[in-house]
Amino acid sequence: LLGGEPTLYDKLPELLQYIKSKGMKSTIITNGILLSNEEYLNKLLEYGLNNIVISLKAENTEKYHELTQSNDFEKVIKAIKICTQKKVNLSVSMVLTKENINSYTEGILNAKKAGAKRFNLSFCYEFNINKEYNDYLKRIHPKEIIKGFINSYEELDKITNHNFKLFQTYPLCLW
Repeated sequence: LLGGEPTLYDKLPELLQYIKSKGMKSTIITNGILLSNEEYLNKLLEYGLNNIVISLKAENTEKYHELTQSNDFEKVIKAIKICTQKKVNLSVSMVLTKENINSYTEGILNAKKAGAKRFNLSFCYEFNINKEYNDYLKRIHPKEIIKGFINSYEELDKITNHNFKLFQTYPLCLW
């Protein structure tokens, strides 16, 4: 379940229960903030939640506040810890951008220290072909982001113990 923040949907437990009753598995992609409430997480698990992907918005408290205008980084880290302690099927994801490409591994390391073992990475890419593509490329700098990823690959591989997925969303011609 994704789109907006699924944990804000007040009928999420009932939806999970319905999914489970149909013999299906459920996954939520969440910012993780509300999962820092162990009672709430227990309820979701009890109602049938199978998998959680926590989207880590930034690599540390300062950058998280800068990006989200909230002070919830520690709640996200706490959610990762609680999920790990409960042996929830958990992945942590990050979107790589020109703003974080030289520091995202700090976020991956923080998530790993909290207990995360699986990581998903993707690039921020705009697929609206009606926009001026050259303006978009100037703004987003995909080649710089790719170069930054290549430069950080060994560090990422070491931190994650080879346990990450890269969802390559840039056209191969940029690689």
